[in-house]
Amino acid sequence: RATEKIYRSYDCDVSRLLDVCRQSIYFENVADILSCMAVIQADPEAHAVRVMNKLSASYDGSHTAGYRDVLLNVSFSTAEARRLWVDDHVCEVQLV
Repeated sequence: RATEKIYRSYDCDVSRLLDVCRQSIYFENVADILSCMAVIQADPEAHAVRVMNKLSASYDGSHTAGYRDVLLNVSFSTAEARRLWVDDHVCEVQLV
């Protein structure tokens, strides 16, 4: 799927692929999603690279058959990440 996405959507620019490492977190309500976002934002070792808010009233859900979430692309700057040379790696966190 990643190879297809690179060719189809990113004009062969591998650096634009941000969801190779992905995790989903499921919540009971929007308030809990907001709390989670605040915790991530407050973490000095987490760096938000991009936020896609598909819960926004301005988001056209017809493109995703009504599916909505918040996508956070995040990198982590920890001692362990630096030791492993992955501190520039961007992960996707889906808040559903």
